[in-house]
Amino acid sequence: MYSLNRIDRWLGIALLAGATGIGCGSVAVDPVPGSTGAKNPTDSTSGDGVGGWTDPREDQGAGGAGSDAIGSGAGGGDATPGGGGAGGDATTGGGAGGDATGGGGAGGDATGGGGAGGDATGGGGAGGDATGGGGAGGSATAACSGPLELVDPALEAALRTAVAKPEGPILPADVASIRSLNLNARGIHSLSGLECVRSLTHLGLVSNHAADLAPLSSLTELRGLSVWGNGIEDITPLSSLIRLEELQLGNNPISDVTALGSLTNLSYLSLFETQVSDIGPLGSLNRLTRLDLSYSPISTLAPLSGLRALNALQAFGAEISDISPLSTLPELRFLLLSDNSVSDLTPLVANPDFGERSAAVLLRNPIDCAAQASNITALRARGAEIVSLCP
Repeated sequence: MYSLNRIDRWLGIALLAGATGIGCGSVAVDPVPGSTGAKNPTDSTSGDGVGGWTDPREDQGAGGAGSDAIGSGAGGGDATPGGGGAGGDATTGGGAGGDATGGGGAGGDATGGGGAGGDATGGGGAGGDATGGGGAGGSATAACSGPLELVDPALEAALRTAVAKPEGPILPADVASIRSLNLNARGIHSLSGLECVRSLTHLGLVSNHAADLAPLSSLTELRGLSVWGNGIEDITPLSSLIRLEELQLGNNPISDVTALGSLTNLSYLSLFETQVSDIGPLGSLNRLTRLDLSYSPISTLAPLSGLRALNALQAFGAEISDISPLSTLPELRFLLLSDNSVSDLTPLVANPDFGERSAAVLLRNPIDCAAQASNITALRARGAEIVSLCP
Protein backbone atom coordinates (compact mmCIF):
# COMPACT_ATOMS: atom_id res chain seq x y z
CA MET A 1 0.00 0.00 0.00
CA TYR A 2 1.20 3.50 -0.82
CA SER A 3 2.62 5.70 1.89
CA LEU A 4 1.06 9.00 0.81
CA ASN A 5 3.68 11.25 2.36
CA ARG A 6 6.41 9.11 0.86
CA ILE A 7 4.82 9.38 -2.58
CA ASP A 8 4.66 13.16 -2.29
CA ARG A 9 8.33 13.22 -1.42
CA TRP A 10 9.23 10.74 -4.15
CA LEU A 11 7.65 12.80 -6.90
CA GLY A 12 9.23 15.93 -5.49
CA ILE A 13 12.59 14.29 -6.07
CA ALA A 14 11.66 13.37 -9.61
CA LEU A 15 10.29 16.85 -10.26
CA LEU A 16 13.35 18.75 -9.26
CA ALA A 17 16.29 16.40 -9.60
CA GLY A 18 18.73 17.87 -12.02
CA ALA A 19 17.36 21.38 -11.71
CA THR A 20 18.80 22.05 -8.32
CA GLY A 21 21.32 19.41 -7.51
CA ILE A 22 22.98 17.86 -10.49
CA GLY A 23 26.70 18.37 -10.74
CA CYS A 24 28.72 21.47 -10.04
CA GLY A 25 27.35 24.93 -10.11
CA SER A 26 24.13 24.04 -8.33
CA VAL A 27 22.39 26.51 -6.11
CA ALA A 28 21.38 25.79 -2.55
CA VAL A 29 17.88 24.39 -2.60
CA ASP A 30 14.87 25.54 -0.67
CA PRO A 31 13.06 23.00 1.51
CA VAL A 32 10.95 21.73 -1.36
CA PRO A 33 13.15 19.49 -3.52
CA GLY A 34 13.28 15.80 -2.64
CA SER A 35 14.75 13.80 0.12
CA THR A 36 18.08 12.97 -1.45
CA GLY A 37 20.01 15.58 0.46
CA ALA A 38 20.44 17.29 3.78
CA LYS A 39 17.25 18.05 5.68
CA ASN A 40 18.00 21.73 6.01
CA PRO A 41 18.89 23.75 2.89
CA THR A 42 21.49 25.67 4.84
CA ASP A 43 23.29 22.40 5.54
CA SER A 44 23.91 21.69 1.87
CA THR A 45 27.64 22.12 1.81
CA SER A 46 29.07 19.15 0.00
CA GLY A 47 28.37 16.46 -2.53
CA ASP A 48 26.01 16.44 -5.45
CA GLY A 49 22.67 15.82 -3.77
CA VAL A 50 19.67 18.01 -3.24
CA GLY A 51 19.04 19.39 0.22
CA GLY A 52 15.68 19.71 1.89
CA TRP A 53 12.51 17.65 1.85
CA THR A 54 9.51 17.58 -0.42
CA ASP A 55 6.97 19.09 1.94
CA PRO A 56 8.41 20.90 4.98
CA ARG A 57 5.01 20.72 6.66
CA GLU A 58 5.33 16.96 6.82
CA ASP A 59 8.04 14.64 8.04
CA GLN A 60 11.53 15.28 6.78
CA GLY A 61 13.28 13.23 4.18
CA ALA A 62 16.34 11.18 4.88
CA GLY A 63 19.47 11.08 2.85
CA GLY A 64 23.03 12.20 2.46
CA ALA A 65 24.46 15.66 2.35
CA GLY A 66 23.08 17.98 -0.28
CA SER A 67 24.95 19.80 -2.96
CA ASP A 68 27.18 22.74 -2.24
CA ALA A 69 25.07 25.86 -1.93
CA ILE A 70 26.72 27.34 -4.91
CA GLY A 71 28.90 24.68 -6.44
CA SER A 72 32.00 25.34 -8.44
CA GLY A 73 30.22 27.42 -11.01
CA ALA A 74 30.10 27.21 -14.74
CA GLY A 75 32.31 29.18 -17.04
CA GLY A 76 31.33 32.63 -18.09
CA GLY A 77 29.29 33.28 -21.16
CA ASP A 78 29.97 35.64 -23.97
CA ALA A 79 30.95 39.21 -23.42
CA THR A 80 27.83 40.87 -24.66
CA PRO A 81 24.73 39.88 -22.69
CA GLY A 82 23.43 43.14 -21.54
CA GLY A 83 22.47 45.57 -24.16
CA GLY A 84 22.56 49.33 -23.75
CA GLY A 85 20.38 51.73 -21.91
CA ALA A 86 17.01 52.81 -23.13
CA GLY A 87 17.14 55.41 -25.87
CA GLY A 88 15.48 58.78 -25.90
CA ASP A 89 11.91 59.57 -26.74
CA ALA A 90 10.44 60.41 -30.09
CA THR A 91 11.15 64.12 -29.98
CA THR A 92 14.61 64.85 -28.63
CA GLY A 93 17.81 63.26 -27.51
CA GLY A 94 17.71 60.36 -25.11
CA GLY A 95 20.18 59.05 -22.59
CA ALA A 96 23.36 57.44 -23.71
CA GLY A 97 23.04 53.67 -23.73
CA GLY A 98 25.18 51.29 -21.77
CA ASP A 99 28.01 49.43 -23.39
CA ALA A 100 28.11 45.85 -24.55
CA THR A 101 28.19 44.11 -21.22
CA GLY A 102 25.77 45.61 -18.81
CA GLY A 103 22.86 47.83 -18.11
CA GLY A 104 22.82 51.32 -19.52
CA GLY A 105 21.27 54.43 -18.08
CA ALA A 106 17.63 55.19 -18.54
CA GLY A 107 16.78 57.25 -21.59
CA GLY A 108 15.37 60.75 -21.74
CA ASP A 109 11.82 61.73 -20.95
CA ALA A 110 9.17 63.15 -23.19
CA THR A 111 10.71 66.55 -23.73
CA GLY A 112 14.35 66.76 -22.80
CA GLY A 113 17.69 65.07 -22.91
CA GLY A 114 18.28 61.94 -20.90
CA GLY A 115 20.96 61.09 -18.40
CA ALA A 116 24.19 59.48 -19.41
CA GLY A 117 24.11 55.71 -19.40
CA GLY A 118 25.91 53.40 -17.03
CA ASP A 119 29.20 51.70 -17.72
CA ALA A 120 29.82 48.05 -18.44
CA THR A 121 28.79 46.78 -15.05
CA GLY A 122 25.58 48.42 -14.15
CA GLY A 123 23.46 51.30 -13.17
CA GLY A 124 23.40 54.48 -15.13
CA GLY A 125 21.78 57.66 -13.96
CA ALA A 126 18.11 58.31 -14.49
CA GLY A 127 17.05 60.43 -17.43
CA GLY A 128 16.02 64.05 -17.25
CA ASP A 129 12.76 65.43 -15.90
CA ALA A 130 9.86 66.71 -17.94
CA THR A 131 11.50 69.97 -19.02
CA GLY A 132 15.23 69.71 -19.33
CA GLY A 133 18.36 67.66 -19.49
CA GLY A 134 19.07 64.77 -17.22
CA GLY A 135 21.86 64.29 -14.76
CA ALA A 136 24.99 62.34 -15.41
CA GLY A 137 24.71 58.62 -15.02
CA GLY A 138 26.32 56.67 -12.24
CA SER A 139 29.20 54.27 -12.62
CA ALA A 140 29.43 50.94 -10.89
CA THR A 141 33.05 50.77 -12.02
CA ALA A 142 33.91 53.94 -10.15
CA ALA A 143 32.18 52.61 -7.03
CA CYS A 144 34.31 49.46 -7.17
CA SER A 145 37.65 51.07 -7.98
CA GLY A 146 38.71 51.16 -4.34
CA PRO A 147 38.25 48.94 -1.27
CA LEU A 148 34.89 47.20 -1.05
CA GLU A 149 32.46 49.08 1.18
CA LEU A 150 31.16 46.26 3.33
CA VAL A 151 28.75 47.50 5.99
CA ASP A 152 27.66 44.08 7.23
CA PRO A 153 30.20 42.37 9.52
CA ALA A 154 28.90 38.90 8.68
CA LEU A 155 29.28 39.48 4.94
CA GLU A 156 32.74 40.92 5.45
CA ALA A 157 33.78 37.91 7.53
CA ALA A 158 32.53 35.53 4.84
CA LEU A 159 34.40 37.38 2.09
CA ARG A 160 37.58 37.49 4.16
CA THR A 161 37.37 33.74 4.52
CA ALA A 162 36.74 33.30 0.81
CA VAL A 163 39.79 35.36 -0.20
CA ALA A 164 41.96 34.26 2.76
CA LYS A 165 42.54 37.86 3.85
CA PRO A 166 41.90 38.17 7.60
CA GLU A 167 42.76 41.85 7.77
CA GLY A 168 43.33 44.92 5.66
CA PRO A 169 41.04 46.37 3.00
CA ILE A 170 39.38 43.96 0.58
CA LEU A 171 40.12 45.19 -2.92
CA PRO A 172 38.36 44.40 -6.21
CA ALA A 173 41.44 42.43 -7.25
CA ASP A 174 41.03 40.21 -4.18
CA VAL A 175 37.57 39.06 -5.25
CA ALA A 176 38.08 39.09 -9.00
CA SER A 177 38.34 35.31 -9.31
CA ILE A 178 35.52 34.27 -6.97
CA ARG A 179 33.06 32.17 -8.93
CA SER A 180 30.79 30.93 -6.17
CA LEU A 181 29.87 31.90 -2.62
CA ASN A 182 27.98 30.00 0.05
CA LEU A 183 26.57 32.68 2.34
CA ASN A 184 23.76 30.56 3.76
CA ALA A 185 22.59 31.25 7.32
CA ARG A 186 25.29 33.79 8.11
CA GLY A 187 23.01 36.37 9.72
CA ILE A 188 23.63 38.81 6.88
CA HIS A 189 21.42 41.92 6.82
CA SER A 190 23.06 44.01 4.08
CA LEU A 191 24.57 42.93 0.77
CA SER A 192 26.31 46.26 0.23
CA GLY A 193 29.74 45.67 -1.29
CA LEU A 194 28.75 42.42 -2.95
CA GLU A 195 28.04 44.36 -6.14
CA CYS A 196 31.81 44.44 -6.71
CA VAL A 197 32.19 40.65 -6.78
CA ARG A 198 31.23 40.58 -10.45
CA SER A 199 32.87 37.27 -11.28
CA LEU A 200 30.19 35.38 -9.31
CA THR A 201 28.29 32.73 -11.25
CA HIS A 202 26.61 31.01 -8.28
CA LEU A 203 25.46 32.56 -5.02
CA GLY A 204 23.69 31.00 -2.04
CA LEU A 205 22.01 33.38 0.42
CA VAL A 206 19.56 31.02 2.10
CA SER A 207 18.11 32.00 5.50
CA ASN A 208 19.57 35.45 6.06
CA HIS A 209 17.93 38.86 6.53
CA ALA A 210 19.02 40.40 3.24
CA ALA A 211 15.74 41.89 2.04
CA ASP A 212 17.35 44.50 -0.24
CA LEU A 213 18.65 42.84 -3.41
CA ALA A 214 19.84 46.04 -5.08
CA PRO A 215 23.56 45.14 -4.82
CA LEU A 216 22.91 42.01 -6.88
CA SER A 217 21.75 43.93 -9.95
CA SER A 218 25.30 44.29 -11.30
CA LEU A 219 26.18 40.59 -10.91
CA THR A 220 25.32 39.83 -14.50
CA GLU A 221 27.47 36.68 -14.65
CA LEU A 222 25.18 34.85 -12.20
CA ARG A 223 23.83 31.52 -13.41
CA GLY A 224 22.42 30.29 -10.11
CA LEU A 225 20.95 32.22 -7.19
CA SER A 226 19.12 31.14 -4.05
CA VAL A 227 17.69 33.78 -1.71
CA TRP A 228 15.26 31.51 0.11
CA GLY A 229 13.99 32.92 3.41
CA ASN A 230 15.24 36.51 3.53
CA GLY A 231 12.06 38.56 3.98
CA ILE A 232 12.33 39.85 0.40
CA GLU A 233 9.42 41.82 -1.04
CA ASP A 234 10.99 43.47 -4.11
CA ILE A 235 12.81 41.41 -6.72
CA THR A 236 13.12 44.21 -9.27
CA PRO A 237 16.94 44.25 -9.01
CA LEU A 238 17.03 40.74 -10.44
CA SER A 239 15.62 41.83 -13.80
CA SER A 240 19.12 42.55 -15.13
CA LEU A 241 20.44 39.06 -14.34
CA ILE A 242 19.58 37.70 -17.75
CA ARG A 243 22.05 34.80 -17.58
CA LEU A 244 20.31 33.21 -14.61
CA GLU A 245 19.41 29.57 -15.19
CA GLU A 246 18.35 28.57 -11.68
CA LEU A 247 16.56 30.87 -9.24
CA GLN A 248 15.09 30.11 -5.85
CA LEU A 249 12.87 32.75 -4.30
CA GLY A 250 10.94 30.57 -1.86
CA ASN A 251 9.75 31.56 1.58
CA ASN A 252 9.75 35.30 0.91
CA PRO A 253 6.76 37.73 0.98
CA ILE A 254 7.08 38.41 -2.74
CA SER A 255 3.88 39.31 -4.57
CA ASP A 256 5.05 40.87 -7.86
CA VAL A 257 7.14 38.77 -10.26
CA THR A 258 7.17 41.20 -13.18
CA ALA A 259 10.97 41.31 -12.99
CA LEU A 260 11.18 37.63 -13.91
CA GLY A 261 9.81 38.22 -17.39
CA SER A 262 13.25 39.22 -18.68
CA LEU A 263 15.02 36.12 -17.32
CA THR A 264 14.43 34.00 -20.38
CA ASN A 265 17.37 31.67 -19.72
CA LEU A 266 15.76 30.27 -16.57
CA SER A 267 15.34 26.52 -16.57
CA TYR A 268 14.40 26.18 -12.88
CA LEU A 269 12.36 28.55 -10.75
CA SER A 270 11.01 28.17 -7.23
CA LEU A 271 8.26 30.43 -5.88
CA PHE A 272 7.54 28.14 -2.97
CA GLU A 273 5.47 29.76 -0.20
CA THR A 274 5.33 33.32 -1.50
CA GLN A 275 2.46 35.78 -1.86
CA VAL A 276 2.49 35.54 -5.64
CA SER A 277 -0.96 35.14 -7.19
CA ASP A 278 -0.28 36.43 -10.72
CA ILE A 279 2.23 34.32 -12.66
CA GLY A 280 1.60 36.12 -15.96
CA PRO A 281 5.24 37.21 -16.35
CA LEU A 282 6.33 33.57 -16.36
CA GLY A 283 4.71 33.12 -19.76
CA SER A 284 7.87 34.40 -21.46
CA LEU A 285 10.18 31.83 -19.84
CA ASN A 286 10.32 29.47 -22.78
CA ARG A 287 13.33 27.53 -21.47
CA LEU A 288 11.74 26.74 -18.14
CA THR A 289 11.75 23.01 -17.47
CA ARG A 290 11.02 22.86 -13.72
CA LEU A 291 8.73 25.12 -11.74
CA ASP A 292 7.65 25.11 -8.10
CA LEU A 293 4.60 27.18 -7.12
CA SER A 294 3.74 25.32 -3.93
CA TYR A 295 1.94 27.08 -1.07
CA SER A 296 1.51 30.28 -3.07
CA PRO A 297 -2.01 31.66 -3.68
CA ILE A 298 -2.08 30.80 -7.38
CA SER A 299 -5.47 29.97 -8.83
CA THR A 300 -4.75 29.80 -12.57
CA LEU A 301 -2.09 28.04 -14.58
CA ALA A 302 -3.10 29.77 -17.82
CA PRO A 303 0.21 31.66 -18.29
CA LEU A 304 2.02 28.33 -18.44
CA SER A 305 0.13 27.02 -21.48
CA GLY A 306 2.88 28.09 -23.89
CA LEU A 307 5.84 26.76 -21.93
CA ARG A 308 6.51 23.82 -24.19
CA ALA A 309 9.76 22.87 -22.47
CA LEU A 310 8.15 22.50 -19.03
CA ASN A 311 8.89 19.03 -17.74
CA ALA A 312 7.97 19.22 -14.06
CA LEU A 313 5.41 21.28 -12.20
CA GLN A 314 5.09 21.25 -8.44
CA ALA A 315 2.24 23.28 -6.99
CA PHE A 316 0.87 21.55 -3.94
CA GLY A 317 -1.13 23.59 -1.47
CA ALA A 318 -2.03 26.27 -4.02
CA GLU A 319 -5.55 27.27 -5.16
CA ILE A 320 -5.70 25.47 -8.51
CA SER A 321 -8.89 23.90 -9.83
CA ASP A 322 -8.47 24.00 -13.62
CA ILE A 323 -5.55 22.13 -15.19
CA SER A 324 -6.61 22.79 -18.80
CA PRO A 325 -3.41 24.75 -19.58
CA LEU A 326 -1.43 21.54 -19.05
CA SER A 327 -3.02 19.87 -22.06
CA THR A 328 -0.69 21.77 -24.43
CA LEU A 329 2.64 20.93 -22.76
CA PRO A 330 4.39 18.21 -24.77
CA GLU A 331 7.32 17.75 -22.37
CA LEU A 332 5.31 17.58 -19.14
CA ARG A 333 6.16 14.38 -17.28
CA PHE A 334 5.93 15.13 -13.57
CA LEU A 335 3.03 16.84 -11.86
CA LEU A 336 2.58 17.34 -8.13
CA LEU A 337 -0.74 19.00 -7.32
CA SER A 338 -1.73 17.59 -3.95
CA ASP A 339 -3.88 19.79 -1.72
CA ASN A 340 -5.61 21.76 -4.44
CA SER A 341 -9.16 21.84 -5.85
CA VAL A 342 -8.62 19.73 -8.97
CA SER A 343 -11.62 17.57 -9.88
CA ASP A 344 -11.35 16.97 -13.64
CA LEU A 345 -8.45 15.02 -15.17
CA THR A 346 -9.66 15.37 -18.75
CA PRO A 347 -6.87 17.88 -19.65
CA LEU A 348 -4.24 15.26 -18.82
CA VAL A 349 -5.98 12.77 -21.09
CA ALA A 350 -6.08 15.47 -23.77
CA ASN A 351 -2.30 15.78 -23.57
CA PRO A 352 -1.14 12.89 -25.80
CA ASP A 353 2.43 13.12 -24.48
CA PHE A 354 1.45 12.56 -20.85
CA GLY A 355 1.81 8.83 -20.72
CA GLU A 356 4.76 6.48 -20.34
CA ARG A 357 7.27 7.68 -17.73
CA SER A 358 4.83 10.37 -16.60
CA ALA A 359 3.46 10.74 -13.09
CA ALA A 360 0.84 12.87 -11.38
CA VAL A 361 0.28 13.05 -7.65
CA LEU A 362 -3.18 14.44 -6.89
CA LEU A 363 -3.73 13.56 -3.26
CA ARG A 364 -6.30 15.48 -1.25
CA ASN A 365 -8.16 16.93 -4.23
CA PRO A 366 -11.98 16.71 -4.65
CA ILE A 367 -11.82 14.03 -7.32
CA ASP A 368 -15.01 12.02 -7.81
CA CYS A 369 -13.53 8.58 -8.36
CA ALA A 370 -16.56 7.25 -10.22
CA ALA A 371 -16.80 10.27 -12.51
CA GLN A 372 -13.06 10.24 -13.24
CA ALA A 373 -12.63 6.49 -13.52
CA SER A 374 -12.45 6.52 -17.32
CA ASN A 375 -9.83 9.29 -17.30
CA ILE A 376 -7.70 7.51 -14.71
CA THR A 377 -7.97 4.26 -16.63
CA ALA A 378 -7.00 5.96 -19.90
CA LEU A 379 -3.96 7.60 -18.35
CA ARG A 380 -2.79 4.40 -16.70
CA ALA A 381 -3.28 2.54 -19.96
CA ARG A 382 -0.81 4.93 -21.56
CA GLY A 383 1.72 4.15 -18.83
CA ALA A 384 1.20 7.19 -16.63
CA GLU A 385 1.37 6.82 -12.86
CA ILE A 386 -1.66 8.49 -11.25
CA VAL A 387 -1.56 8.77 -7.49
CA SER A 388 -4.82 9.83 -5.86
CA LEU A 389 -7.27 8.44 -3.34
CA CYS A 390 -9.05 6.65 -6.16
CA PRO A 391 -8.38 2.93 -6.77
